[in-house]
Amino acid sequence: NGTNAVSQGVEVYAQHTLSFGLGFQANFTYNSTSMTDVTLGGQKVGNSPLVGSARTQVNGSVFYENSFLLLRASYNRRGELVNGIVSGLNYYSDPFQQIDLNASWYVLQNLSINGSVINLTRSEDRQHLGNDTTARFYASTYGGRILYLGANFKF
Repeated sequence: NGTNAVSQGVEVYAQHTLSFGLGFQANFTYNSTSMTDVTLGGQKVGNSPLVGSARTQVNGSVFYENSFLLLRASYNRRGELVNGIVSGLNYYSDPFQQIDLNASWYVLQNLSINGSVINLTRSEDRQHLGNDTTARFYASTYGGRILYLGANFKF
């Protein structure tokens, strides 16, 4: 992903489920990267943060599960992300966060009804050019709020 660059960090993860089915999962990642050389035709023309690397990432879920039901709410947050270079400037994705919901109802031993809401918060991924300001808008991606409903049958 780059010459002479270093990526190092730490990830912390925890999970616990209480005896009656309530539980949580959480993780936090911190990543520190150095600058990498940008070359063109074999010659160094500048340097850039490592592409595709966010400094922080947080994920957390709260769930309840028993033999008939599974309910889960998840929160995800990614810090600023370097995407690449456009017109000589790095372009960055702004910090992004969203909440997702999932549920499963086990109607019979071999039949379940499942539903999900992805991006409940209708979060939008926005990008900007350069590391000196977030006001230099570059692009925006919005996947919408997505709803899934389905059934699983085991035979």
